[in-house]
Amino acid sequence: MWAELMGELREIHLGLKPKRRTGPSVGERPQAAYEKVVAKSAKADVSEAQPAIA
Repeated sequence: MWAELMGELREIHLGLKPKRRTGPSVGERPQAAYEKVVAKSAKADVSEAQPAIA
């Protein structure tokens, strides 16, 4: 993962041509994981806030 990140940083900062990727970039993976946790947390907060219907 470290080597992939360093490669992406080189592409960004040196203006190199991006390599082909088959999935999300190293930079996108943590963002996607964060968004998944936030969405799950928000969903849990909404279900806790709504009273149960009997």
